[in-house]
Amino acid sequence: MTTFRDALVRALADAGIQAEIVMTDNRTTMVSIAKKKIPTARGGRVVDMDVRVARRFAELGVEAADAVAKFALGKSGAKLRVQELIRGLPSEAPRRTRPHVLDPRGQVHDLVTLAEAERALWFADVPAIAIGWGRGRGSADRGKRLRSIRLGSYEPTSQAIRIHPRLDDARVPQWFVGFIIYHEYLHHVLGVGPEVPGGVRRMHTPEFRRREALHPRFHHALEWETSQLPSILSSRW
Repeated sequence: MTTFRDALVRALADAGIQAEIVMTDNRTTMVSIAKKKIPTARGGRVVDMDVRVARRFAELGVEAADAVAKFALGKSGAKLRVQELIRGLPSEAPRRTRPHVLDPRGQVHDLVTLAEAERALWFADVPAIAIGWGRGRGSADRGKRLRSIRLGSYEPTSQAIRIHPRLDDARVPQWFVGFIIYHEYLHHVLGVGPEVPGGVRRMHTPEFRRREALHPRFHHALEWETSQLPSILSSRW
């Protein structure tokens, strides 16, 4: 039986797109698509697409995977079809969750110190916002080898930045964590991308990409993420 993920990977691969597919438990944004350029070993550049899909939406099966693939590829009418499928999802009962207390202190990196350094350089007129390590310490993530992670996230409602705890590692340079913080601060300053009815959001606008590329560590960070981060994720944590 072909799964949603298999169908989506195959459809994008047939179009020549190498994509990282991440299944989420997001209850508001069902589908998000981001594109980023990553340097190859030969010095060229390829476009890598990051596709995040809520598990609720993926339960719709192969038809939904085809709609997401066409939306990611910019096919006419695909966005409307994705929105239609999202509107057809059954309502969920609200869940009660305990608030996650942000802790910026790591065993290796202090996020407040790194965030203040980036803010002083690039966002001096922007008040500081909350920052901390995300969930993961002592969770099911511990002891596992991973292929990929979401390095950082920005929550517009609480105006808080979370950094993945796997980056609290002596093998991860401070400047790389600082660049991830800069990336998330850009989301705070520029917003998290336009949202259209149905919960579809494009995370990175052209202006966002332009501002991101102004950081002096931009190309170095992309290269380090490609060449060094996989070995860190593949080791047990």
